[in-house]
Amino acid sequence: MKKYFANSIINYTQAVSLNPNDAVYNNRGDTHSTLGGKQRAIADLQKVANLYQGKEIQVFIKNQ
Repeated sequence: MKKYFANSIINYTQAVSLNPNDAVYNNRGDTHSTLGGKQRAIADLQKVANLYQGKEIQVFIKNQ
């Protein structure tokens, strides 16, 4: 299962380079969180927050 998530991060990183948008950063952040990469998850989710600056959003970090 970890290999699947690691491959997902590679794919999301490629997607970010092609079209950096909130959905890609959110999904990559969620995947980092699932794998225990809290700091990377926070960095990606902060990018989502920056894209929505001035708008109300909710961000969840999984506790593991």
